[in-house]
Amino acid sequence: MTFDIVAGVVITAVALSFIIFLTLRNRRIIERIHSNSSRTIAQAKKEPGDERP
Repeated sequence: MTFDIVAGVVITAVALSFIIFLTLRNRRIIERIHSNSSRTIAQAKKEPGDERP
């Protein structure tokens, strides 16, 4: 295999892993907001246990 093929496979694998990570992370955040029954984004941000400062 040439360097171009190896580089392409590695870049594709990294990109796919990143997309899966973001999907799982965002799904968890959405489920947490839904379980808290927050009506607005401002309420969801003010709730304790939020991961962001």
